[in-house]
Amino acid sequence: MNKLFAIVIFVVSSNFAQAAGTITGKIHSIQARESGYIEITFEETHSNPDECGQAKKVVIPPTHVAKDEIVSFSLAAMAQGKTSAYYVLGCYEQYNTSYPIALTGAIKNN
Repeated sequence: MNKLFAIVIFVVSSNFAQAAGTITGKIHSIQARESGYIEITFEETHSNPDECGQAKKVVIPPTHVAKDEIVSFSLAAMAQGKTSAYYVLGCYEQYNTSYPIALTGAIKNN
């Protein structure tokens, strides 16, 4: 009985798991929001692995330890027309929608 209970709990909880992944694209704009989050908008929709409400955007939390570095290379990528890549996990709920949360980022060599 205990094994059956454990299996049921595992299956049910896996349905609520977040689907992390990498999104890539060229940046259209970067905006600092009043919440402290940095919002990056892409030229086209991205893969949106967590199925957040905004498939053309990604946000960087104000408490992220590498926020300044990610913003810096994002600005550089936008200025140079290069593709950026962000590893995202989870959705940030705000403004009656949700945004993928970036954990890491990189500039791709087109």
